[in-house]
Order: sequence, then C-alpha cells, then structure tokens
Amino acid sequence: MFMAIGGAQIGIDQGGETGYEVDAGTGNCYISNNMFQDGNTNIAAALKAADSNPLLNAWPSLSNAGGDTKEDYEVNTGSPLINAGKSFSQPSFPMAGVGIFQNITSLPTTDILGEPIDIENNNPNIGASNKYNSNMSLGIKETANVEKVFKLQANPATDLIKVDVLESRRELKLGIYSISGKKVFEKSFKNTSGQLQFELPENITNGIYFIIGEDGNTMEKVQFILYR
Repeated sequence: MFMAIGGAQIGIDQGGETGYEVDAGTGNCYISNNMFQDGNTNIAAALKAADSNPLLNAWPSLSNAGGDTKEDYEVNTGSPLINAGKSFSQPSFPMAGVGIFQNITSLPTTDILGEPIDIENNNPNIGASNKYNSNMSLGIKETANVEKVFKLQANPATDLIKVDVLESRRELKLGIYSISGKKVFEKSFKNTSGQLQFELPENITNGIYFIIGEDGNTMEKVQFILYR
C-alpha cells in the first residue's frame, strides 16, 4: 500500500522532480498489484504507471491506520484490498527450520496476524492482513483433529507423499485438500499398517495443503507444504 500523509511524498524530491529508481542487480523487478492512496498527488505518477495492475484511487479501510500494533492494520469487511494481491510461485526459504528460523516454514502459511494464505494458488489481500479473503474464508482450517491416525514423513513434501500409519486400519482414506477446502486428490488403502506412499499428479501446484486421513471412525488433519 502506497500512502503519503502528513506532508510526506513518495517519488518526489525537494525540487519537485518526480520519478523512481530500482536496482535489481542482474535480476528483474516486477511491480504489480499495489494500492495507491485515493486522490493523493504526493505519490509520483511515474510509480503508479510502472505498476502493471495497480489499484488506483483507493482507501484501504484498515482497523486503525496509523496505530502502532499489528492488529491496527487488519482490513475491514469490504476493503478494496481483499483478494486484490498477486498470486505467484515463491522461492523456498533455504534456512527454514534451522537455528533462529526453527519455527519458520519454507513457504508462508499464515500472515503476521495468523490468517491463512496460499500465494501459490490464490490471490492474497494487498497489505499485511489476509482477513476476509474469499478463497480462505470457506476453507478446511476449522476441521478438528479427532485422533492421531498417521504421521507425515516429510514437510515440505515433494511428488512422493509418505505417511506412517500409527495403527493397523481395515481401510484408510487419505485426501489432499487445498487451504480453501477443495479436494485435489484422494487415495484409499485396504488392511494397511506401517508406511504408505503415493505420488501426487503433476497438475497439483506448489502451495499449502491439508492431508486428511479417515478410517470411518476417526480422522486426522495435517497441514503441509508441497514444494517440488
């Protein structure tokens, strides 16, 4: 979100010259899906023009803009920021799970406020808050764990999903769901125990998923990241 308040200017120097400069080294810089404050002439027109899909002349409708807590930047219902972000394939964070990053996942699964996100497969909100995102609001995130049924071998996972069945089961159904609740794959096993493994189809893209194991009486849900 680009906003200029209290006399501040973005992309305009003291002499009134406008523009911006990006140093991307040997890479590329892509500017897209940013919000520019409603009617604000203190934001350089060149910066707005550089955005390939800008949200222009908007007001973000935040909980308490200008506040000093992260909760102040939750979006309100009906905010134009909702679902207006950019979906893209993310690079995996190489230090995830190591040292000071031991509680960090290789791909983000929630925003700073704990709201679920899946940038690989769904447009997020613009800004820090993914609240009221329509792709997430009807998701599978409220499904409760009933009993320990299986253990996922690797997270992040690749094409091959491996699980340890914790007790012998006459029948075990394993379903893969997107974070928005859509079933993308299912496989059933008869009279099973020990380790099971199966491959996911190539058309299932990188992102955040749930694997749900059911045997007719008990059920368990485990969140995992698919990163090929």
